Amino acid sequence: MLNELLDLPHNAKLVVSVWGEEALARVVRTGRLNADIPGTIVHVLNNALLERAVRAEFVEAIIVPQSFGLDEAYFSSTAKHKAFIVSTNPEELFYNLHNAYADYCISSPVRQKGRVGESVCVHRTAVVGEGVDLGDRVTIGPYSVVGDNISIGDGTYIGSHVVIGDDGLFWYDPSGERVHVKHVGRVQIGKNCHIQSHSVIARSCFSETATSIGDFVNVGFHVTIGHDCIIDDRCSISSNAAIAGHTSVGKECWVGLGALISNTLAVGDRASVKIGSVVVDDVMSEESVSGNFAIKHNLKLRDYMRSKRK
Repeated sequence: MLNELLDLPHNAKLVVSVWGEEALARVVRTGRLNADIPGTIVHVLNNALLERAVRAEFVEAIIVPQSFGLDEAYFSSTAKHKAFIVSTNPEELFYNLHNAYADYCISSPVRQKGRVGESVCVHRTAVVGEGVDLGDRVTIGPYSVVGDNISIGDGTYIGSHVVIGDDGLFWYDPSGERVHVKHVGRVQIGKNCHIQSHSVIARSCFSETATSIGDFVNVGFHVTIGHDCIIDDRCSISSNAAIAGHTSVGKECWVGLGALISNTLAVGDRASVKIGSVVVDDVMSEESVSGNFAIKHNLKLRDYMRSKRK
């Protein structure tokens, strides 16, 4: 399949050379450097990432920039067990392949089988996709949509008009045209969670990963949780909060009403993000932050009290 995609005109113009046909034949999915499923192709944009990709057990093929100047000696000795595609634009080629893979997954007749536990209540207006696992005593409210290949744990309540498993905001820019990156991953929601109405949880981008919600998590009204986020156990995400993609939130955290947390951040265990905060940096465990941009809450209070005295 991969060779056929590489031969397509819009991809062929981006390919300079291909090395390692045997490894290339083992590629079955796009993914990231930390992939834990065999048969993954990745792209790298610097030498540090190239070294990681070469060492990664489950990465079969690597798309590298022509500007690296790698030669036959490198391909045949340093990384002889990997396939390499030398490209004039590795990012564009990678996401072209990824979107083609996503189209194949959507159209494939092979579907994951779902499971429905005991005492499950799905409202007649709700939509539940294929390959969905619903644990015991799960409730899905009116007009909610649960996409394909989603897992929801025992005792979890999904309110009305909730969307679980839609694509997140992710695009690339080939030749000046913005193209949406299609999502083929999953959402995993743990046990005894409560997700209130009109909230949205995006699925992960790649098939080997999942947007993950732990056990005993409370999610308020109109909350957005981006693709590839990890929300650990016993967190509370208040109404109108938004957590951007690839951000992790540790155990027993509080995210206040209307708080915004930027992408690729880490919020430590038992941290507190106060009401209306705009978080653009990591938050340490047990730290409390507030403000726009958010800083330690005690510093924000000190500045506030000083301003009140003036």
